[in-house]
Amino acid sequence: MTLKILAGTALFLLLGYGGIHSQWPARLGLDGTGVETAEQALREAALARLSDAGIAWANVTMNGQKAVLSGTAPDAAAAEQAAAVVRRSVWAGGYVGGGITSVDISRVRFETMQDAAPPVAAPFTWSASVIDGEAVTLVGFVPDDRVRLALVAEAESLFGEPVEDLMQVARGAPEGDWTRAASLSLAALSQLETGQVDATDARFSLSGLAVDDAAAERAREPLAAYPAGLTITVAINLVPDGLVEGQPARDREADEPVAGE
Repeated sequence: MTLKILAGTALFLLLGYGGIHSQWPARLGLDGTGVETAEQALREAALARLSDAGIAWANVTMNGQKAVLSGTAPDAAAAEQAAAVVRRSVWAGGYVGGGITSVDISRVRFETMQDAAPPVAAPFTWSASVIDGEAVTLVGFVPDDRVRLALVAEAESLFGEPVEDLMQVARGAPEGDWTRAASLSLAALSQLETGQVDATDARFSLSGLAVDDAAAERAREPLAAYPAGLTITVAINLVPDGLVEGQPARDREADEPVAGE
């Protein structure tokens, strides 16, 4: 009898949890919208609550109902405070309360960390990628946290999507306006359906798929203003009509040098 009661209770809790979280976009008042729209609503609510609390250092990205905090906090206590604000930004928070179920602070840096010089990256590598115009990832080394946050914000603005930020601060950036080069590369990448920017020291490359010739041309336009001392090569393919997943695209450009050399 006891086992039946326990089994029934477990089933009730499981069904209740599934009912809450399988319909979480609708519970945000976003009936008929996708998960991406619901994630954006959660992010905006979290940023608004952080602003109300006077917490200016924190940035928020969403992975479903999980919030990821980044930025440089004064100390660990400040990071925990920001996490608590974000968790409660929509309803009570947590796995039962819905809204934002959990907050990841593993990417938060602390001001005390800045006392030690960052490591030297040799080579100084960086990359940005986009898949199907949605999944945007930034990886590699940047000169400082200011540049890191600026690139994340710019990517979110260009792509209209949350960005997965896997960048780290390091010394060893090449001479020249590296930040400007990375920014222009992001602008070019945003015109591609799927693509990647790779940088090794002063050499950048852009490759990917454009939906048509006009999109490919738009991708090249920002690169005309590439800063002196830094170079970029471009390899853009066009997506064929009726492209089947896994089918190679037609080659239209290959290792075409662009301004900046």
